[in-house]
Amino acid sequence: MRYQLASIVAAALVCSPCVQLLKCFDSASPHPRNPRECDSKKQMCYSEYYLVALNNGDKRHYFDRFCAYNSDCEYRGIGETCLSASELDDVVRATFAAQIAKYGYAESNLVHSRFCCCSNDLCNDFGVDDALRKFNLSAVSSSVSSLTNDSMRCAMFIVIVSFLTL
Repeated sequence: MRYQLASIVAAALVCSPCVQLLKCFDSASPHPRNPRECDSKKQMCYSEYYLVALNNGDKRHYFDRFCAYNSDCEYRGIGETCLSASELDDVVRATFAAQIAKYGYAESNLVHSRFCCCSNDLCNDFGVDDALRKFNLSAVSSSVSSLTNDSMRCAMFIVIVSFLTL
C-alpha cells in the first residue's frame, strides 16, 4: 500500500508540467484590480499610464495592466524598465501616436506617460495615487478624470497588443 501511494505521488510529480505562475493585475481601472496568473517563464506584467491635456484645460488619465510576452517587452525596449512615450522606439511611438489621434489627441497632448514591464508578482500596480505622487499632480487631481469609455479601452488594448507584438 505504501509503495503504491509513493508510486502514484512520484508519477504525478513527473507527469505534471512545471509552470511557474506570475500574478499580474489585469485592469484599466485607476486602481489596480483583477489579479491574473501568467506563465512567468514566458510573460511579464505590463502597465501603462498616460495623462492627456484636453483643449478645454481638463486632463484625463488612462491606465491599463495585463500580461505581456517577455519577447514583446524586450523587443520594444521595455524589458524590466519604464519608459515615457518619447523614449519608445520609433515604430511603437508612431503606432501609439496614430491610435490616440483617432480619439482626437495629438502626441503634443500627452502630459505624462509611463510604459513598464516587470517580472515580480503584482508589480504592475501603478495606480492613480502613484501617478499623482510621481508626476506631482496633487494640485490638479480634482480635474483629472479617467477615460472610462469601453470602446476607447478596447481600441487602446488592441493597439498596445499590436505594437507589443510587431
